[in-house]
Amino acid sequence: MRSYTIGVIEEARPLGQADFAEIARKLPAGLFSHFLGLTVEETLQVMAHVRLILHSGYDPEARKRGIEWLMGFERELLERRAREGGDDLITLMLQARIDDRPLTEKEMFGLFFFFLLAGLDTVSSATVLHFRHLALDAALRRQLVAKPELIPATIEELLRRYSQIVTNRFVAKDIEMHGVTLRKGDNVILAMPLANLDPTAIADPLAVDVGRPTNPHIAFGSGPHRCIGSNIARQQLRITYEEWLRRVPEFRLVPGAKIHAICSEAIVLANLPMSWDVQGAA
Repeated sequence: MRSYTIGVIEEARPLGQADFAEIARKLPAGLFSHFLGLTVEETLQVMAHVRLILHSGYDPEARKRGIEWLMGFERELLERRAREGGDDLITLMLQARIDDRPLTEKEMFGLFFFFLLAGLDTVSSATVLHFRHLALDAALRRQLVAKPELIPATIEELLRRYSQIVTNRFVAKDIEMHGVTLRKGDNVILAMPLANLDPTAIADPLAVDVGRPTNPHIAFGSGPHRCIGSNIARQQLRITYEEWLRRVPEFRLVPGAKIHAICSEAIVLANLPMSWDVQGAA
């Protein structure tokens, strides 16, 4: 993960200016290519169609195109692994047994979609949100350059402050909460970004404070539904912070550039025009 991340950064560093969102999309592609037994180019193509689903602002036609392409790609990938075998998650799905039976095609599609939508896009989107803050907060950025040991706490604080995922649950039984009647089967939206800004749980929640004594955020969910890939995400973020700040300590948003934000199942920035000092990078 580290060697691939360094390669992506070194490719972009001499440019002095780029859409950082494009750089961030490449960062998790190396690891996920390894997981899925794909080339990085194939994984980036997969990511482009994942974005049609998650970044479309609920555009039904765009989402449909993304889903249909991914289903076709998954079907071809399953056929390829059935013929040739491999050492990846797709092969493991084909070999897996539940109660002495193989997984159904529907179950494999579900696992594949969940893996891509919950893991591949979220890491790159979190990276963009974090680096927007660092580009604007020179004091924190320089503090991290001088004291890299603060990076883990900073990641946790920015995961809390800029949480992304808006998920849902179905009501299990009729219940009244705060004067509102919820019926069994109702689809309830759970805005975890709002929960992480709850002043009854976090003091001064809109402030970014990397010295908080406790940080009980739920950016990765909680309980049995807690994100199984959370530690992989933390590792990718930590390596990105370390290697980018080591090589590009001074960076900023491009003056006057417009940043487009999208809110659907995830809160994401579609672009992040950024410039940096090439001479100062090492």
